[in-house]
Order: sequence, then C-alpha cells, then structure tokens
Amino acid sequence: MTALAGWLPWLVELRTYADARWRDRTFLDLIDYLHTTEGLGLPKSAADFFLRQDGRAVVIFDGLDELFDPQLRDTVTHQIAGFAARYPRTRIVVTSRVIGYRRAALDAAGFSHHMLQDLDRGQIAVFVARWYQIDCPHNPTEAARLRKRLLTAVEDSAAVRELAGNPMLLTILSIIGRRRQLPRDRRAVYQHAVSVLVEHWDPSKHLRDTRVDQGMPYLDYDDKLELLRLIARRMQDGPAGLAGNHIPGPVLISEFETYLRQRYELPPDRAKPAAKAMLHQFRERNFILSRFGAEVYGFVHRAFMEYLAADDIARRFAERELTEDELITKVFGRRWSDPAWQEVLLLTTGMINERFAGQVIDYLLTADPLWFLRPGELPRHALLAVRCMGEVRKLGVLSAQSLTVIDTVISLLETAHEREDQLDLSLTRALEQTVLPVFTALGPHWAGRDRYQDWYLLRGQFLSTSRLVSNARFISGSVSLAVRIGAVLLADNLQFLALLQIQATFSPSESIRHAAVEALATGWRDDPDTLPLLRQRATTDPSGDVRQVAVRDLASRWHGNPDTLPWLHERCRPPRSWDHPERISATSMGPPGCQ
Repeated sequence: MTALAGWLPWLVELRTYADARWRDRTFLDLIDYLHTTEGLGLPKSAADFFLRQDGRAVVIFDGLDELFDPQLRDTVTHQIAGFAARYPRTRIVVTSRVIGYRRAALDAAGFSHHMLQDLDRGQIAVFVARWYQIDCPHNPTEAARLRKRLLTAVEDSAAVRELAGNPMLLTILSIIGRRRQLPRDRRAVYQHAVSVLVEHWDPSKHLRDTRVDQGMPYLDYDDKLELLRLIARRMQDGPAGLAGNHIPGPVLISEFETYLRQRYELPPDRAKPAAKAMLHQFRERNFILSRFGAEVYGFVHRAFMEYLAADDIARRFAERELTEDELITKVFGRRWSDPAWQEVLLLTTGMINERFAGQVIDYLLTADPLWFLRPGELPRHALLAVRCMGEVRKLGVLSAQSLTVIDTVISLLETAHEREDQLDLSLTRALEQTVLPVFTALGPHWAGRDRYQDWYLLRGQFLSTSRLVSNARFISGSVSLAVRIGAVLLADNLQFLALLQIQATFSPSESIRHAAVEALATGWRDDPDTLPLLRQRATTDPSGDVRQVAVRDLASRWHGNPDTLPWLHERCRPPRSWDHPERISATSMGPPGCQ
C-alpha cells in the first residue's frame, strides 16, 4: 500500500446512492452530503477541484450488485464510467458480487476486472489459530485443541473446506467448532450455522427485546426459522429469483405480519409491532439479515438464502405441498439452467429421500439431449446431475443412477477428446472441475467403477494423445483427466496400478506420463514401487514437465523421508540461465527440473 501513501480515500456506498432522493444528483452531491452530515471527505466544490487538479484519490464504489433494479444498475454503471472519464487521474474501484454483474460498460471505460479469491489453507490456519487464542485467552491447551479439531474438519471434508474459504462463513464455523465437532456435509454445516445465528448467538439472553421476548413466548426457534424460510421463498418467487438477495422492507413486514396473524390469530395492533420487532431482531441480534439501503433487506450472506430456500422446498415436498411431478418439472425442470439456482438444487437433492433424488438425477441426465448442437455450449444438465449424485447420503440406493452417471461421464470424456482437435478445452475443464471433486468425495466403493475400468482398459487408454499447440507443447486434457478419474475410482485395483506404472514409464504421450506420475504419487504413496519410480522419472524422463511434477511430488509427499532432501540436492540444480538473471524471459521462469 506504500504506492498509495498520501492518497485521499473516498467510499461511495451505492446502496445509499440507490435512494430515490439521489436519482437526479451526482456522486459529488452524495460526497458533499456526507461531508455536511458526517464530517467525511470534502465539500463538493473542493472535491471537484481536488480531483481535477491533483487527482491523488482512491474512490471506492461499493456494492454495485446491491442496486437490484437492472435498469438502475446499468444507469449507475454508466455514471461510474463517466466519473472515471471526468477525473482520469483518480483511481477507481468498483465492488460487486458475481451474481448480476455485467462488465461491458466498465470494459469500455478501461476498467480491469479481478475476483477476490477464497482464503487458502495457510490463511485459514492463521485465522483459526488467532480466533481461538482470543476466544480462550487463559487456556492455550483448549485453544490448541479447538484449532486442531476445526482444521482437521477442513482437511477431511471438501464441503467444509469450501465454506472455510469465505471469511464470514469461517467465522461461523469457528463459533460452531467451539461447541461441537463440525459435520462433514454442507447441508448440515448450514443447518448448524443458521441455528447459531437464530438461536445461540446471544446465549446469555441479556439483550432482550420487550416487544418480542416479553409477552410473546411463542416466538421460538421454529417460528424464526419458518419466517426465514418465508423470506427465502418470497425471494425465489420474485422477479429476479435467487439472482437477487433482496426484498423490500414493507413486503418483509407484511410477510411477518401475515404469518403472526395466521399462526397465532394476533390482532393487527399486535401483529404489526411484533413483525417490526422481529425484523429488528433478525438484523441486530441474530445478524442473519442485513439492510442494504433504501428499505431493502437481504440475508447477510447468500449461502443462508440458498440453504433456507432449499430447506423450504424440501419441507413443502415432505408435507406434500409439492408433488413428485412438481418437484421435478417445476423446481428442477425450470431452474437447472439458471446459475443462481445451482446451489439451491444441490442442497435440495441432499435433503429429500434418496429415491426421489434418483428420479431428479434421471431427469437431469436427459434434460438437454441436443446440447452439443449449440456451438460452445456445455452439458450443464449432465454436470449438475453429477454434482447431485455427490449430495446423496445413501448412495447404495442409487446403483442404477450410478451406472448411468458413469456412462455419461465416459461419453463426455470422448466428446471432450474430439473437441480438443479444435483446441476447445472448455468441456475438459468443466469435467475436471465437476467430476473429480465429486468422485473423490464418493470414493472407490460405489456402483459404476467396474464399468469405468472396462472402458478405460478397452478404449480410454488408447485414445490418440498428441496435439500440437502454442509454444510447441503437446496437450491431451481429456486423456489425462481419464487417468486421474481412474486413479480415484480404482484406488484399490492392482491391475490399474500396474497399468499406471507402465504408462508412467513407457507411454509415448507426455501428458499420459505426467498424469500417471501424479496419480501414483497421490493414490499409491505407500506402495513400495512408487518412490523409486518417481525418482527415475525425475531424472530420466525426456519431458521437463514430467521431471518437474515428479520433483514436486517427491518434495511435497516424501518430505518426511530422511533421504529425500539429500537426494534432491544431489540430483537437482537450476537451469544455467538462472545464473544470469538478465537473460531470463517470462516464458523461461519456473521451478527447476532434475538434470
């Protein structure tokens, strides 16, 4: 941040600017108002002069996604572009969630686009350690125990690890971890997170709202949960659907009031104050709702809206408010192609009975049979079906669907391989991001693995494997992915192990040798033949990439072996160009291989 030392920071909250009173005014008018009312920034005339003459300011336009009207959002986006053109020396940052973000106008104005990454494992470990040090200031032993328990849950569960990358959700995981061991699946984690926020956040009960807590003992946890489900349902049924985590305040109060009057037959003079008090409680005591400005509210994190929307669907289905046909055709059938609904549909699959989940998967696998006729299209229906398979708890009930999913994945691998003739890797990448995590979580013991083995032995390993691309490198994404999927599904298969050892050593395809070395290091680390084979590949393989991955795996997976470090020091050295830094180009930079 030293490059910005001495620069003037300004924050423009777009949810405030969305208020109707600012519709015909400028950002500088808002800055002037904040200076007058809150003593922030500069008056309008001074701000304009400073931005034009000096320009050393960083203006942050925060929350573009919180302008829920698409027309207003587009208007404000163009206003931001105009502001940037008017003050070209000023540095401008615009923040937005991905959902609802359109970059065209800002692209035209010369903005670059960046996405905040999740916390990595090292950052998660530092956060958790500091959290429990503060939480247990006089008991370092307990702090260490809680830290170890939570980090173990992060390592052992892909679902928990995914949630832990978000700082706010990691905070809630830390709170849950103070009381109990974390569950392994996302659905249960969300359930406990909502429970923490709704019921347990104020365990001492010293913050009591007399309008709600006294005289109305019926507003218990179940009531609050039902109200939150109603909010999520109203959002999902709104014009923007789940793409917009927002609901107008008067609509929210009306939903609460209707619920209280119907459930407890409260007269209007009691229902309306109680409804307002409930909104206040959800915001300021439970912290699960947030006000976005201009009397618009939403869940403090989108994950809670998605979980509660799924919980509402599953509950209505269990109580027969939704029939089987309506669940499949009206919920999944209408929504599977909408990115904003993906997480809700996945969570719903994990909440309903396995038999119905199987029907959902059957439907999704055939929902878009002609997808491949549309240039650049991906089989989003099939990818969602694979992910839904990963949400089912009793997988043995879905043996028929397991076979169909394997057949679909095999077909998509072959299609991806054909696409790579035109250097289109989009399908391969989509399969990698979807199939590998799901199959890894499911493990090797489920129906379909034998069918995959038969395909790989008879056909998969013999797909052509070399395609010349830029920088004279050869790729074979789909074939490499097929090897990695086999390593997940066939981890205890000695025949597949022998084949991998042969491929790692003798395959004419660089990418196959690369994938086989990775698979052996990952799945067969304890096999006595793996370490010698990796050392051989690190020193004799004709491909620098294969030697490099062998060195990396040796250093990361056998670092505890006392012979590893001396062996690496003896046999590995940097390329000669590293002795002359001025000769290193951008393309030559990289970890050294073994010579």
